[in-house]
Amino acid sequence: MATLAERMQGERMARAALSMITEPNDAATGRVLIHVGGIETLWLLESADPAPGLARTDALMWR
Repeated sequence: MATLAERMQGERMARAALSMITEPNDAATGRVLIHVGGIETLWLLESADPAPGLARTDALMWR
């Protein structure tokens, strides 16, 4: 089954999806977006890889 990140057809679509699944003004999502962009942020939400800009425990809570 394809992940959400694999279904995105560009940065704009990825950011629209993020706006639907995260809280408005979510600081953790904002920090990750600054580092890697929308598609990679969606991929990181579904993976266990370290999230840039977040400590390990913050990344666990974010997911």
